[in-house]
Amino acid sequence: MEKKRGAGTTIIHGGHGPYEGALPTDSVVAPIHQSTTFAFATVEEHQNSIFGDLRYPMYTRAASSNPTIRLLETKLAALYGADAALATASGMAAINYTLMHLLQPGDHVVLGRCYRLTHNIAQMILGDKMGVEYTLMLSDDVKDLPKFLNDRTKVLFLDVPSNPMITVYDLEQAVKIAHARGITVVLDETCATPLNLRAFDLGVDIVACSLTKYLCGHGDAVGGAIISNYKRVKQIRKGLYPRIGAAISPFNAWLIMQGLKTLHLRVPRHNQTTQALAEFLEKHPKVAHVFYPGLPSHPQYELAKRMMSGFGGLLSFVVKGGDPAATAMANWLKIGKIGTSFGQAETMVETGWMSHYEWSMDERIRFGIYPGFVRVAPGLEDAEDLIADFDQALAQIQVDETAVLPELKKEMELEWKPTVTTME
Repeated sequence: MEKKRGAGTTIIHGGHGPYEGALPTDSVVAPIHQSTTFAFATVEEHQNSIFGDLRYPMYTRAASSNPTIRLLETKLAALYGADAALATASGMAAINYTLMHLLQPGDHVVLGRCYRLTHNIAQMILGDKMGVEYTLMLSDDVKDLPKFLNDRTKVLFLDVPSNPMITVYDLEQAVKIAHARGITVVLDETCATPLNLRAFDLGVDIVACSLTKYLCGHGDAVGGAIISNYKRVKQIRKGLYPRIGAAISPFNAWLIMQGLKTLHLRVPRHNQTTQALAEFLEKHPKVAHVFYPGLPSHPQYELAKRMMSGFGGLLSFVVKGGDPAATAMANWLKIGKIGTSFGQAETMVETGWMSHYEWSMDERIRFGIYPGFVRVAPGLEDAEDLIADFDQALAQIQVDETAVLPELKKEMELEWKPTVTTME
């Protein structure tokens, strides 16, 4: 039996390309097959590429298959310890494909505390277009899960750690509860990466995530992926995937593969720097609260220690003085860049006013995004320089340092419909 390799070796040497062992030499860096269409010697070969169950497909077009994309997919499957993966144009495309594949009109889906745009999928696509009932649960306690489920619940969708609240959910127990009722568990672990959280070891059925963030790591390519067993991935590949047309481009697939090579080096650095910044901010007199599972003050600290090998590269905190103070602080930063993404070499900062501009203040507070909320994705800069940057930025703002954050409710409103921007 072959010895299991480490993450770095698996990423760099895992996967298989279309010409495995067929050429006298092998390119060390995978080539980009930029062609949108592939020609066949015979009609029979074309039909075999569609109906045949081939390990190395004979590619028809980029939207349904491509050598560069397939190499990325096999690398992802190896990294996650799964049977198969399907690369998509974005993380939102991966989530859409997954939920549309699993759900039918009249079904019910439960979504945990997850990203704002995922909430909008629930409302605008599942609810308004497909006739799927959805419940958005704001409780982070797995003991509350059964009260959200019913006989029509087909999918439990979770985001761990959640974005931007950075909460952690007990996946092992959630899977047991869901599977006992025949419910499929889908996880977005973009914030964790497979290095910090081994989702399939905990029983998760499908991972639907973004490749744009940590897996790419350089902020230069957009992509997503669906990772699961061979049967599920094949069903989506042969079903919705070529018909909706949200395939990743070969060039983006290649850029993400280049970024993957250093994932095992970058993620520990993100973890370490984020921990250091979180500890600094928690002690700062102008900060009301810090949300990071690596802090003993985090409500799921013990769970995160048990479930994760690293606490991740995202933290959030609340500046005393509300949104005006948070805005002023962000504007004073010199290293941290104001922007909406994360997982790259540069530190990215986003305020609650930026991320949830569609929501009223009452809706933000009910979700836990208080006035003065800031999400930080520490990059690969030196931790000392990053801490100094936040220190000088906080020094520029005037706040009431005696102000305290309202007590976080242990159980928030359980069902809630998000607002979205509509076009008149």
